[in-house]
Amino acid sequence: MIKNRSIWTAGHCVHAGDGRSGGWSTDVIFVPQYRNGNAPIGQWTVSRLWTTSDWYYNGNPNGLDHDYAGGQINDLNGRAIGSRTGILGFKYNQSYSATYRAVGYPAADPFDGQRMWYCNRSFQRTYIGSPATFSIRCDMTGGSSGGPWIRNFQSGSSSNANYLNGTNSFGTSFYPNELFSPYFDSDAERFYDGLPS
Repeated sequence: MIKNRSIWTAGHCVHAGDGRSGGWSTDVIFVPQYRNGNAPIGQWTVSRLWTTSDWYYNGNPNGLDHDYAGGQINDLNGRAIGSRTGILGFKYNQSYSATYRAVGYPAADPFDGQRMWYCNRSFQRTYIGSPATFSIRCDMTGGSSGGPWIRNFQSGSSSNANYLNGTNSFGTSFYPNELFSPYFDSDAERFYDGLPS
């Protein structure tokens, strides 16, 4: 959750990246805290989806530097989802060099998509795109896409902690066991500002 009624995810989770109006994902459901088939705080429908024009038109690989998206979550029983889950902060134009907690639900072998996993790792390298995508060492596989990279992770809440500063986007055979994210620059900040509160 990035705002009281908005999620942040990868662009390829919501659109095919082929420039077609029919490329959007449909019947999207958000299940926070999913674990082994259980939905402890419910299943929330997503009424609207957004992604960047770069991902929408250019896809993989030319749009990977803007491979992020958002979705508007419908209220459930009169309650906004953020009141149940908490909300991550957001930072942009930060140094690449940091430690991140990447979170996801990897589903490709040896994982099964039924549990949340995470990697606590430091910046590894920059790669393709403008601004350059970047990686951490992480063995999460396909299915983890769209998960947050949390900078200054701390349990509970604290000032200047737990803010979104990356997104599980892609891996490459050139750098096995590394997970890449777009860099959050002013484009990401404008995208964030446009999501509903």
